Amino acid sequence: MPIEAAPGAVHGSWPDALAEIGKMVSRAVPDDELDEWHRWWRGEVADAAPQQMAAGSGAGKAELLIRGEDPDTMPGTPFGWPLSDGFRHLVALARMGEVDQDAAGADVLVPPITDRWGPVLDRAADGWWGQLMIAIRSHARGDLEAARLGYLHSDQLMTTPWAARGLALLAAGLGDHVEAADIYARAVAQAPTCLPLLVEATDHLLTAGRAAACLRMLDAAPEQIAGHGRVILQRVRALLADGQADAARALLEPGILETGIEVPDLREGETLGALWRAAFGHRPLPYHYDFRMRPDLDR
Repeated sequence: MPIEAAPGAVHGSWPDALAEIGKMVSRAVPDDELDEWHRWWRGEVADAAPQQMAAGSGAGKAELLIRGEDPDTMPGTPFGWPLSDGFRHLVALARMGEVDQDAAGADVLVPPITDRWGPVLDRAADGWWGQLMIAIRSHARGDLEAARLGYLHSDQLMTTPWAARGLALLAAGLGDHVEAADIYARAVAQAPTCLPLLVEATDHLLTAGRAAACLRMLDAAPEQIAGHGRVILQRVRALLADGQADAARALLEPGILETGIEVPDLREGETLGALWRAAFGHRPLPYHYDFRMRPDLDR
């Protein structure tokens, strides 16, 4: 029931406004009726166990399990069966002590690195996925030798692009860019449709000064990702680095009816100003490439 108060009463001091509104509510709804409604609301709404609105991540469920909590008995966190996001395998491992490693390998994840997770993941150490998880944990914690051995062991048990990618990252971190590039090529060949892996590998080739090899890798990209804006952007960078400025400009400059390259995963703070300047000198940056927060921000 709407109420209407005099502006002078409710726009004065807070105590006066509160008193005025209290009087108006009492006239509109008797106190005993309001108390009854409040008791109903507490019993039927506020104190009721929440219903699950959406499937939860397995990460929270797994974390509660290894902390000795039963997530299924906690009404405030009704996980139900978690999403197929990779962490559901950690739930199985934490709850039953075993995991289907091949099924888990289809849901690549970065495992938790806290100490309490070490013994849990050690239960799966006899398989390629378990070794991969242990290697990633070691890598994240800065134990590079343990990470290298874990990636190698995982790769010996089953060759995967993820173990190869880990070894490539280690080689790049040690400054062995030739070795890293070779391993990245193997990883991309094993997962040719994985866009983030292709971008990471071509980034490394460009950093290593191997523009021609970068172009060859991009040429081999399957059709479903070859037209992605990020891949085209990598090609522009590689063409410029390879001295093929005209080809780079042809890709970067919009045609009569086109808007140029659209990069849907452009990161916050990332702009195309430097790339445009490398291709076109001081020619003004087109508005559809201008994502700068400030005109002087030209990265």
